[in-house]
Amino acid sequence: MHRLRPIYERALKSFEEVIRPNAHLAELIRSARKEVAELLSLPSLPVGDPNADGVSSNAATTAQQMYIGVHIRKGDRRPEGYMFYPDKQVPLENYVAGARETWDRLYANSNASGTPAAPATRAQADVSSGRPDHYPAAPITWLASDSPPAARDFVAAFPPATAVFSLEHNTNPALRALAPKHAYVQGEFDQDPLEERMRLTRGMIVDFAMLSGMWAWPGEILPAAVVCGVGLAALGFGFDRAFGFDGDGDYRMGQVNRKRRRWVDVDVDGRIEPEWLAFEFH
Repeated sequence: MHRLRPIYERALKSFEEVIRPNAHLAELIRSARKEVAELLSLPSLPVGDPNADGVSSNAATTAQQMYIGVHIRKGDRRPEGYMFYPDKQVPLENYVAGARETWDRLYANSNASGTPAAPATRAQADVSSGRPDHYPAAPITWLASDSPPAARDFVAAFPPATAVFSLEHNTNPALRALAPKHAYVQGEFDQDPLEERMRLTRGMIVDFAMLSGMWAWPGEILPAAVVCGVGLAALGFGFDRAFGFDGDGDYRMGQVNRKRRRWVDVDVDGRIEPEWLAFEFH
């Protein structure tokens, strides 16, 4: 894993300094973060400087990390660990279990099942209700998916009071308009009208920011972790925190520390080394 650090850090630097959202996209991202904070009854976000450089969740304090991200990819993407799945798709149960486990591990006050949680490795500021029948119930999640049916199934796997945020259910019409209507298929996407491709790309960028914590202004709400099957979302957490190397253990062998990791892979899930790959080949 450590051999991939230079690639990871160059990619992170590119997203911090070169690949940045324009003013319109930055405002949409800020609106998404603001709504999550308001619905969780958190203090108002600072006004901030629209020309200032953003920070990633790697540079944020744990007090800002109030939710976890979940990304469910369907469409034509073949998982890296496709040989482990009969239909060559990561089962929805992997995402549901990953969200529950990650919340229970990071937040000490209550867990995603509504029962007393074991002490967390690093307690976050838990703003959940602590009760499965009272909003906002854990796990508090930003959900991104190219598949509306998969997103609905994920939400249905939790009690109705669970706080699951997404583009589709945002109160801002400009953000709701960016939600995908069907699973992503590359060949079909290329044939879509330009305006449709632009719409979906904007939605993907907002989702990426919410999942990874990239391009955040100081004081904004951020994810504590991301549950997914793609490597790009790991960038916002920094190399050590993403893979759990920020503790006192011996990580010279580069094995992901499952007790501290912030990038939670539900695809390969440790069955192939290295777990994180810098590139995908199709």
